[in-house]
Amino acid sequence: MSAAPSPQEPTEPLPASTGAAAPVAKKDGDEEGPDVFSTVFSNHAPQHVLDGAVGGVGDVVKGLALGVGCLGASTYAGIKGGTASSVASGIAAGAAGFLGMTLYGTYRGVKRVVQGVANTGDAINAAADGDKLWDEETQAFVRIDVSTQVACLPTTDDDIFDQAKMEMLRNKKSGDADASAHAAEGTTGSQPQQRSSSHYDVLGVSTTATRDEIRKAYTKKALLLHPDKNPLPQAAVEFQAVAEAYRILSNEVLRLRYDSGDDSSSSNQADGSHQHSGDEDVNPLEELCAGRAFHPWIGRLRYLLYMHPNMKFSTALLKEYQKRRRVRVAHHLIRLLSAPIPAACVTEARPMIEDMMATSRIGAQLVLVMATEYMIAVRHDGQSAPLREVDRMFTDACSSISNVASIASTASRTAYKAYRKTVEEGDMFQLVLAACTGEVQETAAMAAKYALIDCSASEDERKRRAVNLKALAESMLEAANARLPAEAPPVPRVADFNASA
Repeated sequence: MSAAPSPQEPTEPLPASTGAAAPVAKKDGDEEGPDVFSTVFSNHAPQHVLDGAVGGVGDVVKGLALGVGCLGASTYAGIKGGTASSVASGIAAGAAGFLGMTLYGTYRGVKRVVQGVANTGDAINAAADGDKLWDEETQAFVRIDVSTQVACLPTTDDDIFDQAKMEMLRNKKSGDADASAHAAEGTTGSQPQQRSSSHYDVLGVSTTATRDEIRKAYTKKALLLHPDKNPLPQAAVEFQAVAEAYRILSNEVLRLRYDSGDDSSSSNQADGSHQHSGDEDVNPLEELCAGRAFHPWIGRLRYLLYMHPNMKFSTALLKEYQKRRRVRVAHHLIRLLSAPIPAACVTEARPMIEDMMATSRIGAQLVLVMATEYMIAVRHDGQSAPLREVDRMFTDACSSISNVASIASTASRTAYKAYRKTVEEGDMFQLVLAACTGEVQETAAMAAKYALIDCSASEDERKRRAVNLKALAESMLEAANARLPAEAPPVPRVADFNASA
């Protein structure tokens, strides 16, 4: 394992601050999903022996579960064959699969334990230094120097979003070409070309629909048709049609022109002749869930970027954005925590908190998630290194289980309502909340950790940040609890964290 970087080195490699970042190169296989083994078995190296032991046991259990699945599936297939030879062949194949998957899971488990043992020395040194964090990408402990990292950041992230727009444009052109080819194959010279559906038909609304009804229709269709979520060949084309329909009908001026028979706005959008008006950067779902008021606190969420009508993000682009987002969010939090007293910190942050909750349909829930992570970070900051690691692993495990259960229950409930045609806009927002909670937790927790172990700050400054962070989290919890409706599920209270600290 390589030595930790010096205090002058940034936590993660970032482009030089030249005002415009270098283009993010597309790597081979970037658009391809992970193979089944990397999906089931984690490739991340454990931080220490405890992490390795827990992960190792998990890999053994996963291998055993896959082996049982192979045995059951092969045996069932053999029985369905109806002959003695097919049953025997099925059992033999199942036994081989069971043995192979069990041995592979055991191998992965032992490997993780050995890696954990090897990394334990570095973990002890990192805990003693008190200013290092485990970086999942480099799989090493790195020193956190926020000031240096901020200096290395480009001025904006426009280069990333411009590349995402170009990727969506290439995807749209490819989809249009495929659609044209299919249309040519399915038509003859004697058949007239059918007229394209109107924007109202695309969204499934009447010509007298209100702006709120148009927004609700777009939200539902965007979640179903986005190319990153829908594997059907025509999903990209249909999603673009939905996005274009919303762009026109949600703008009163453009809608009036469209209703009067003027399609100039649509043709300009299609041929790319319009100049940047800002419309292409408006993601209605993002604005309703975690819009501009949230960007300084958690950045732009990956799930909502997937829903953007004019952008398509590759894995490399998202990784680069995540690197920059960590630093920007941490820098914003540090600026707030630099107040001389907790009251000043809360006073400055309170209008921002209220703005987040007022401009988002799930704002109070997201503020609650952020505040919870801040309180956990403060609790960990006051613990010894061994206790902190045990607490961290237990907390992460509980959060992961809770998030998976929330996504499963919300998705199944929404799917059932969609089948019964009783789904409402609120159900879609709760689905977005369930999908985004894990990322909000991760981002808020990382920002708090950066603020509390930043080696560019003195020990006294870090202690003041911890005191201010606790006051900020308490204020956010109280504000969120006051906003949530009475029928909402139970939420953490300040007293709960004080009792567990």
